Amino acid sequence: MATFVKQQRLLDPQLLLLNAGDDFIGTEWDRKAGLDAPAAFMNLLAPDAMTVGNHEWDKGLSALKQYLDAQDNKDVLAANIDFHGHEIRHKIKPYVVKQVKGKKVCILGLTTMYGLPGSRQMGPLKIQEPYSAGRQALKSMEGQGCHATVLLSHLGYTSDLVAASALPGLDLIIGGHSHSFLWPDPDSPPAFYISNEAESGSEHDSTWGPYPTYVHNKGRDVPVVQASWGSRYMGKLVLNFKPEAEGGKLAGIKSEVFLLGGPKSEAHVPEDEEALQEIQKWRKW
Repeated sequence: MATFVKQQRLLDPQLLLLNAGDDFIGTEWDRKAGLDAPAAFMNLLAPDAMTVGNHEWDKGLSALKQYLDAQDNKDVLAANIDFHGHEIRHKIKPYVVKQVKGKKVCILGLTTMYGLPGSRQMGPLKIQEPYSAGRQALKSMEGQGCHATVLLSHLGYTSDLVAASALPGLDLIIGGHSHSFLWPDPDSPPAFYISNEAESGSEHDSTWGPYPTYVHNKGRDVPVVQASWGSRYMGKLVLNFKPEAEGGKLAGIKSEVFLLGGPKSEAHVPEDEEALQEIQKWRKW
């Protein structure tokens, strides 16, 4: 992934790298190396914004604050959290506006109400119903002069499809949480997904729909994307805008998917030396 991101930034230094959450929990890195390890890896990738996944809460609010403090990226987004005055509210904002090549790309975050730990980890925080919170946040964004409005979501694929039809003004949804495997031709997925499905029977390894999946909403088709799990592939979206004389709004989106294969893969992506050195620094087993 580090190699691919660096390659893409050489092609376009102003690209936006967006992270849909669940940065830790479930790997040896956060169990044995602590949260400073995934924070270091994220700093190497340098995402421009992230939303909060349900697993970000698993180690409690103090641990999450420590993790966010260690990250260089300070644009952590979720508009549907009731903080009840907790200090972590200073670390998480509802949306951010990014200036890219003279265009304002407004990014709204929403996180899931499901798969959450108990009150011991969550403290006083409550996750609100995302659609009403999303509508309220979008209304507050109306004066920002957005040329494109993106939902960075940790709601899950089926909930993202609902959001695409229920939330007015969205141009694009980039999702996470459900680990949904989307592919341009869902009837012809890469061979390793077919074999994995046969071996594991996991829904994570079967196609959920096309990449992107389009949802019609009041005269516009909203693309919904997600990139499965485990860094198996990444998506790239190129946003095309109308001329300023015509308002400068989003005109269309071109999408591509890139497999991140290992040495024996036909889609082999070489390992990044800087990332390998970082891995060795944190390896404790």
